[in-house]
Amino acid sequence: MHYRRTRLLQRVFTGIPQPAGHIGCDKSQFKISFTGRELAFATYHENAAGLGTRAAVYVRNALRLDVNCDRIYGARGTNYDPGLIDEFGDKIFWSEFGSGIYWELGEVYVHCGAIEKISSYGVGGRQPPGNTVTANLWLNADFIENHIYMNGGADAAGHVGTYNWRSWLVAKEILEGISYFDYGRHYLTVQKINLQSVPMSFKGAAQVWMTAQKITNTVAGVGYWRRRATAAVRSFTQT
Repeated sequence: MHYRRTRLLQRVFTGIPQPAGHIGCDKSQFKISFTGRELAFATYHENAAGLGTRAAVYVRNALRLDVNCDRIYGARGTNYDPGLIDEFGDKIFWSEFGSGIYWELGEVYVHCGAIEKISSYGVGGRQPPGNTVTANLWLNADFIENHIYMNGGADAAGHVGTYNWRSWLVAKEILEGISYFDYGRHYLTVQKINLQSVPMSFKGAAQVWMTAQKITNTVAGVGYWRRRATAAVRSFTQT
C-alpha cells in the first residue's frame, strides 16, 4: 500500500493549486475505504524504467477497496519536477500520462460522479497472465470521458486468464468506446455511448453482456467483432 508515497506527493506539491495524490494498493490482505471530493491524478515514478503508480486509483491487489468521490481527473498537461527524491533515492514528479483507475486483482468498488479527461485510459484493467484467482471491479459513474480497456490475461507464451476476473460498469454517459480483450466476464449497463473517436472492440475469448439505451456512431463505427469473442447486446438505439 502506498501510504508513504501519497504523503510524499502531498507534501511536495503543497501550495500548487491542484496538488497531486493517488490511492494505491498492492497487498491482498489490505482493506481500505476512502471518501472525498476529488482525486487528482498523479504519477509517482521511480528511477527504474516502468516502475511507479500510473493512476489516481491504482490497484494491483486488495482484499477490498472502496472509493467514493465526486470526480477523478488528470494533471491536464502539467509535468512538474520538484527536483526532489524520496528516502529510497527515487525521483518524484507529477506527470499527465496515466489512467483514472487501474485494476489487476482484488475486490474494488468505485462510486464516482465523473472520470474526466486524462491522457491514458479512463479505466484500465489487466488480468495477470495465467491468473486463477477470482477478482471483481464494480464501477458506478455518471460520466466517463476517456477510453476504457480490459485486458483479460492471455499472452504469446500461452498463458490464459480466468472467467472469474469480472467487471461491472454502470454509467449514464461514456464518451469513447470500450475494448474487451481475451478472458474475463464483463457486464456493462449505460444510457449512452459516444463512438465518434473510439469504437467498441471485442477480441479473443472475452465474454461481455451489454445493455445500452443509445449508441452514437458517426465516425468510428460500432466496433469490430473478433473470432471467439462473445458479446450479448441486449438493447440499444443507434444514431
